[in-house]
Amino acid sequence: PLVQPRHSALAVRGLGQLLRWEGDGNVAKDAANTLKNLMRSDECRRLVISRPEIAKGLSLLVTLPARPPAAAAAAGALCNLMSTEEGRLAVADNLEDCPRVVRGLRVLLGGADDTLAVQMAAAATRNFVSCEVGRQRMLSSPDCDGLIASLTTHLGASDSLLLRSTAGSLKEILSVASGRTTVLQHPMAPQLASGLIALLCHDDPDASRSAAAAVCFLGRSVDGARLLTRCDGEVLAGLAARLQDGGSARHAGEALCQVLRAAEAAAAASSSAITSLSCSLDGLSVGVGGRTLEELLQYGECGQPLPLVWQLVAALAPLVSSQQPPDASRHATVALSMLMTTQGGIGAVMSQGQLSEIVSGLAGVLSAHSAAQVPAGGAQDSPPQGKPMSDVLRAAALSLCRIVEVPHGLHAVLRHPTCHSVVD
Repeated sequence: PLVQPRHSALAVRGLGQLLRWEGDGNVAKDAANTLKNLMRSDECRRLVISRPEIAKGLSLLVTLPARPPAAAAAAGALCNLMSTEEGRLAVADNLEDCPRVVRGLRVLLGGADDTLAVQMAAAATRNFVSCEVGRQRMLSSPDCDGLIASLTTHLGASDSLLLRSTAGSLKEILSVASGRTTVLQHPMAPQLASGLIALLCHDDPDASRSAAAAVCFLGRSVDGARLLTRCDGEVLAGLAARLQDGGSARHAGEALCQVLRAAEAAAAASSSAITSLSCSLDGLSVGVGGRTLEELLQYGECGQPLPLVWQLVAALAPLVSSQQPPDASRHATVALSMLMTTQGGIGAVMSQGQLSEIVSGLAGVLSAHSAAQVPAGGAQDSPPQGKPMSDVLRAAALSLCRIVEVPHGLHAVLRHPTCHSVVD
């Protein structure tokens, strides 16, 4: 309603002064709530950003444990202030006020009594850590461990708004190497991983997509991928669900490759340890630190309409195509190749009605990537120097190799319309 810029400026300045009102606590709370609503307007948000004393007032108010409603209102105002990059930097770049904001958010997130306060704090945290400076400020804060512990606890919340903000916050934290290191060193890392995996099958698309990205980022660390395999086949079942969603297929495909590689490494470590007999049983269990692929694929064998490996093959098959986004196709091709190293994997490819679709996809991938690697002068007897075979090209070739090793697969390829392009 503040049409004239002069009125807006006066209102914002006056509300900023009321944030420090020391008498009736409702005055500061109402001022913070009014600022929160005003900052839905870009013009008013810019006015607030131009007055640093308002961010200071909100940072002081959000740390007042004696006034939970006022602190929650301040968190809501900070959330709207930090909804743009300019607003996030206005908070994160202030070395005096920023630690108070992190501390206040940590305290509010840890409170179980006030649902609104937790919601506002989680939303503000998500906005704060989506900025690089904010992420680093949070990760270097003494309140970081407590904040991660509270976020981990809220992964089991029933409120969709809180789940979205929580998963989004963890996705941003895990998107950088320092965040992954901090999370993996946290005593609640196993609960955090299992909480994210449980969210992969959640009904809320924003929460499940953020969880898929967070699982993917966590898996970019070797220790993170190993931790994901400790969640048994549940991680594969969750990723199979996300592979069927266009909004998260790329992250789910990358995460699946990371988990499969970690499982392969666990199998190799187990085999090596057993062969050498160089460690005790206890030492072996600690040294391996992850599940093998065969162990992961045993999940859900009973009570499921289809074995887990069949679900994965069914989800991957449509993605193995040069018509898909390059990242999604690459990860799906590599993951399918790794699955087909198991008897269950090659059996699923042969048994389902998607063998023809998979052969088509692999032929397209081979043609597209081979054409990209052959120089303009034509094919050569030896591979061009300095251009190693890409992981996706190797995976497609290995997959076809495994298919034609089986008589049924060989006949399927020979009868397939793309047989000539496969041979080329």
